[in-house]
Amino acid sequence: MMREPDRDTELRTLLEALCEESITPEQMARLEAMMMADPGAEILYLEFMQIQSDLLREFGGARSGADLSGPDPGQSGVEDVLQPASSSLRLGGRLAPGKLLLLVAAAVIGLASPIAFHAFHAARARRAGPTGLGTISDSKPSYPKVDVTRGIALVVKLEGLQWESTDHAHPSEGDILAGGRLRFRSGRLFLSMFTGVSLVVEGPADVELLSFDKVHVRSGRLRARVPEGAEGFVVSGPGSAVVDLGTEFGLNIGSDGKMQGKVFKGRVEAALLNEVGTYRRSRMMDPKSHGFNIDPQAEVIDSGIQGDDFISLSRQATSPLVLDRRYRDAVIQARPWGYWRFDSLTDGLIPNEIPGHPSLRAEGPIHLSSPGTGNRSAVFEPGSTGQYLTVNGLWEPPRHPGYSVELWFLSQGISHAALVSLLEDSPTVQVNHSSELHFKFLLELTSRVRGKLHQPASLRLLHRFPTSYNGGDNLYSKSNYMPLQWHHLVGQLNEDRMELFLDGERTSPLHVDPVYSNRASQIILGRLTTLPKHNEDTSRPFVGWMDEVAIYNRPLTIEEIRGHYRLHPASRSRPGG
Repeated sequence: MMREPDRDTELRTLLEALCEESITPEQMARLEAMMMADPGAEILYLEFMQIQSDLLREFGGARSGADLSGPDPGQSGVEDVLQPASSSLRLGGRLAPGKLLLLVAAAVIGLASPIAFHAFHAARARRAGPTGLGTISDSKPSYPKVDVTRGIALVVKLEGLQWESTDHAHPSEGDILAGGRLRFRSGRLFLSMFTGVSLVVEGPADVELLSFDKVHVRSGRLRARVPEGAEGFVVSGPGSAVVDLGTEFGLNIGSDGKMQGKVFKGRVEAALLNEVGTYRRSRMMDPKSHGFNIDPQAEVIDSGIQGDDFISLSRQATSPLVLDRRYRDAVIQARPWGYWRFDSLTDGLIPNEIPGHPSLRAEGPIHLSSPGTGNRSAVFEPGSTGQYLTVNGLWEPPRHPGYSVELWFLSQGISHAALVSLLEDSPTVQVNHSSELHFKFLLELTSRVRGKLHQPASLRLLHRFPTSYNGGDNLYSKSNYMPLQWHHLVGQLNEDRMELFLDGERTSPLHVDPVYSNRASQIILGRLTTLPKHNEDTSRPFVGWMDEVAIYNRPLTIEEIRGHYRLHPASRSRPGG
């Protein structure tokens, strides 16, 4: 991997300060920022930590409480050293004294002396043992766990995948990926970037995830679908790149660097790159271009290629929600104010299971899943940004003891999308010819959005008082949601606490200002507001399936929430089950 001299020099300086325990708060913040922004810098840091562990075992000698703190790396194994950067950076006391660690830092950056090189490999050999199989553990290593704050993509599906190497840990379905290289001989890898970009890569392939909006493909076949708001996604090859401008496109990249591409929707900019990775030559391509070729060696970009040998980004089959037949009775027993099961849709209305209470009204092309799939659900189709469900009239949730919203959902991908929003009095108030949105309560899916600090691929509960267009108290789920999988969700205000449950798993509650009050509110499902204008601040349309929506004039108990969740057969294999 080519390393950047300026970056490496700065990183070496920061690592030296870290090792000497002389690092300033400003330097610490800079080191953390470098690793969050650049997967390559994070990889160098992790290499540094592993080398530290090896050298301490080889040359560190006996420990004493006077010079080192924390568990002994020689006893705990390398797993305790390779922690996420955000936590490991704070463990300055665990590092070895200055001269040894300066040697380590130099080795990581590639500036070490032959003595350091041989010392490092001696330590590695000692750790591996005479057979090279390792003495820390004889079991196959597990793939490193990454949380959503440090990840950039989620493994949605592995289809017949045969990895290039069989002696290393590899990701599984549902794993979160940080930046790194993925090489496999055959099969298909389905990824959802945290920005909402959907990727499928077919082997043989050599792919490197560089950042939230950039993937480098040394070889392989790829198909990408880039949703609104994630424009600018880049797929680079050896000497070439394709920059998305709101598209769906396919690419075939050979080991010789030649790239064949086709735009199925929207536009891309096809580019030849110079030696520093910037434009040498580029051309706009769209479906009318009938495909294109990029040949970095010949420095040619051709359009009009008729090849159709591109992989499909076929929509995964959506399974109906399967619940125990006792589920309806369990919800009714909990005395909801409103309960909609989506068994029928007549004249645009979905009946309320609670007699005398209002139906849901469907706006836009919302429809119910086919009866042949078993239990029916509301289907929110892609590309229809104006669709939502609402209740005629207003609902006034009680201030004491609070209120609760419960539902099941299945998302077609990672997205920033509203599931349930409560707007006080009216969706808009005209102030100086602009719309002011008075939100009180919002349950939504999150993705990585430029300019926002949301925890991506999570469920967000937002509470605002006084109601307004911005600010408020935020609570994010402990675990991430998985596209194409049914999830049970409860968000509630319990007196002065915000509470959030995803698949029966409780997030630590957040206390809110006890002076808040409630007023009559409009209920909206599947969209942020009813405003016809479409943008990030007014729509956030949900794409997927929704079912078993219930609203309560009280908070549910933990036992009730988990009892409802356990009436789903798959709950036995999930954390909250």
